[in-house]
Amino acid sequence: MKNPGFHHTLMKFLPSAHAIVVGSRPIHHWFSKHHRKSVIIPTGLDFAALPRGAKKPPIKVCWIGNKKNEQYLRHVVGPINTLWRKHNFEFRIIGAQMPQLSFARKPNFIKWRLGDAEKRVSECHIGVAPLDCAGYEFAKPPSKPVLYMAQGLAAVATETPTYRELIRDNVNGFLIRNNDQARWVRVLNVLIHDTKRRQTIAAAGTVACKRYDAPNIAKQWDTFLKSL
Repeated sequence: MKNPGFHHTLMKFLPSAHAIVVGSRPIHHWFSKHHRKSVIIPTGLDFAALPRGAKKPPIKVCWIGNKKNEQYLRHVVGPINTLWRKHNFEFRIIGAQMPQLSFARKPNFIKWRLGDAEKRVSECHIGVAPLDCAGYEFAKPPSKPVLYMAQGLAAVATETPTYRELIRDNVNGFLIRNNDQARWVRVLNVLIHDTKRRQTIAAAGTVACKRYDAPNIAKQWDTFLKSL
């Protein structure tokens, strides 16, 4: 835990808790180290409620996130700039504000709005999920790749323990170890250039993410609550 104050408050609260539910395996391990039993139930999405926008030319690569997570976009600035020299594609950012990063062209910034953001994602072909390679980021659940996969995008993400649980590299998505810049370029180049490969990856991702669909997550909660 990065925040000592939060750590202290959490440890004071735990004795009064009847059960602990966590969203990822690294957090589960953290509680185990502190001799606390927890159960993993991932954060899910209601796939049936997600909008289905048309995927029209040009190719659209997108990122969605909040103000706190915009910092991770720095890992794809170089690769996006490199690819813009060879390909005509839209880089779409859906968030709180336009990040102050050195993109060679102006990305298409769309302010996040409830009920609209997911539709804007669904119009895209490729979704990127860069993260720092650090402890906190290694515990984040794969919510962003799940959203991409559920809406038919080919997902490319920094390799983390939680993302590995969802993404099989080169099968239903791509993982970038240590944010290797050359690999970001190679993978995105393939997905932008090769329509068939992109569609194959996206279709496999749609199947792989189904365990995060709301009805499946609800079953896990039902089983858990009945066990208390």
